[in-house]
Amino acid sequence: MSNAAKLMRDQKNFVPLDGPVPNRRILVIDDEPEIGEAIRRVLCPQSAGNVSPIRRSSRSAPTADKKEVFPEFEVVVVSTPDQAIEAVTHAMRENLPFAMGFFDVVLGAEMDGIELVKQILSVDTKMFAVFVTAYQDRSVDSIGSLLGEENREKWDYINKPFGDGEILQKARNATSLWDLHRLKDWQEERLSEAHQLL
Repeated sequence: MSNAAKLMRDQKNFVPLDGPVPNRRILVIDDEPEIGEAIRRVLCPQSAGNVSPIRRSSRSAPTADKKEVFPEFEVVVVSTPDQAIEAVTHAMRENLPFAMGFFDVVLGAEMDGIELVKQILSVDTKMFAVFVTAYQDRSVDSIGSLLGEENREKWDYINKPFGDGEILQKARNATSLWDLHRLKDWQEERLSEAHQLL
């Protein structure tokens, strides 16, 4: 066995088997609280005030035929651009970034959803955005020109009124895309480490 092969074998942290943890953190911003909460209920039905399918008393133990149901996503809902920027900044400080966000285009504030996404992408360049918009708010072409060619792959949109399935699919697509990008970065880091060891 060569020295390089021995070194690779002996490096316990050389190539972790598990890889990066999937990111299911989602930010929702809408100046109408009922819309933000509607999106939260779709993405986190067990944590949005609904009764859990399993109700344990302090005296009963879980049985083998019952399973805990965990939310697929972790959702933070805010209603102003300042709150959104603070949430993203805090998430980055804690090393718990959001994978994506649902952004209302017309926020009723000094800043609309498109300008907000531009500012957020300057804080977190890897976050994906889905604009929640009425047909008359902004056209797809105008959103693209405002965000710029460099952010072409960072956003999508959904029209109001939206269905539960549309929200779920957009969330799953965006978080999966975030995970794929992170996996690619992780694999490149491991490859770089391998080259250094060799």
